[in-house]
Amino acid sequence: MLRALFILAVASPVEELPEIKFRALSFNEPVIELAIVDAKKAEAYVNASKGSGKDKKNSPPFEPLKVYGVSLTEEKKLRYADGKLTFYKANTDSDGVTTLTPFVEAVVPSPDTPYIAIISGPSDKPTLQLVPDSPEKMAAGSMRFFNVCKAQLGIKFPGLQKVLQPAEDLYYEPPVKAYDYGQGQFLLRDEKGEWSPAGGMRWIQLADSRTLWFIVPHYNDPCLVMTRGISERVPTAEEIKQAKEEEAQKAKTDKSSKKSAQAQVK
Repeated sequence: MLRALFILAVASPVEELPEIKFRALSFNEPVIELAIVDAKKAEAYVNASKGSGKDKKNSPPFEPLKVYGVSLTEEKKLRYADGKLTFYKANTDSDGVTTLTPFVEAVVPSPDTPYIAIISGPSDKPTLQLVPDSPEKMAAGSMRFFNVCKAQLGIKFPGLQKVLQPAEDLYYEPPVKAYDYGQGQFLLRDEKGEWSPAGGMRWIQLADSRTLWFIVPHYNDPCLVMTRGISERVPTAEEIKQAKEEEAQKAKTDKSSKKSAQAQVK
C-alpha cells in the first residue's frame, strides 16, 4: 500500500494533490508511535531512486508522530493521495532501514477543512474518525460529543435530547451561564430495548474554552458508559482575524523575497 501511495504521488502532479490539516488523538492507548507520509516527499523519493536501487536500500521519507490520549497533537499539514489519510507503523531493522506498514486510514471528506483525527478501537483492528476542527465553527463555551460506543447513545442535557448513532458526533452549546455548573445524563437501551440511565457528568461552564467529550463503554459494565473530556482555549474573533492577517502578510513577504532572489539570479 505504501508503494501504491508513492506511485500515485508520482502519477499526479503535486500541485493537484489535496492537502489536509489535522490534529490527532489516541482514544484507547496512552500513546501510539506512528508515522505519516507527505505525498510531495514521496514523489521526490521515487524520482531520486529511479534506476539507482535506493528504494530498496534507504528508508522511505516519513515523519514520526506520537499520538497521545490526554491531549491533541500539534497541527500537521501534508499532501495525501488516493483521497485518504493514512497512519503507518514504522519498523527499523538491524541495518537501520525503516519500513512502513499501514496502521489505520480514513477517507478525507473535504481537503478544505481542518480535522481532528481520532484513533479508537483495539490495536489489532483500529478505526480512524475525521471530524471537523475549527474554532470558528465551534464557539467558546461549546461542546462536541463523540459516541465511541458500538450502540446508540441517548443524551439528555439542558435544552438537548438526542440519540447518537455509533461513531456519530454532536455539536452542543449549553444554555448555562458562564462559570455556573451544568449537568446531563447519558442513556443506553437495556435488554428490553428501553432507555436506561448509563452515566452522567457535571461540569463548570467555561467562557473561553471548548470541550471535546468522548463517551465510551465502561470497561467493567456494558450497561454503563465513561467520559473523557479535552478542553482547550478558543481564540477570540479578533485573535483569529489577527492570525489570518499575519499569515497573509507572511505569504506576501515570502513571495516578494522569492521574486527578489530570482531577479538577482538574472
